[in-house]
Amino acid sequence: MNNNMGFDKETFKHSVIYNVKNMFRKTIDEASPQQVFQAVAYAVKDVIIDEWIATHKEYEKKDAKTVYYLSMEFLMGRAWATILSIYAQGKAYGRSWRSWALT
Repeated sequence: MNNNMGFDKETFKHSVIYNVKNMFRKTIDEASPQQVFQAVAYAVKDVIIDEWIATHKEYEKKDAKTVYYLSMEFLMGRAWATILSIYAQGKAYGRSWRSWALT
């Protein structure tokens, strides 16, 4: 894929055909739908990897900083209730264990 020109349909098609040929030793016409799907998935993976590498080279060149952020939104709803429940049970078990251990 050409990173400077964006997505090129013909290059992508050739990549899929190449993947079918090398992964399954078949032409695109002989490949099953599952094999074509896998070839497309690998072609997409290759595009993502190329873009990821280019992005990280750019980060290194510019000495970009990284900010990590964890939002409470990840602990919404049922997951949050489950975590609180486990925490409360752990405290209760801890109290029970301490009272048993001290007797």
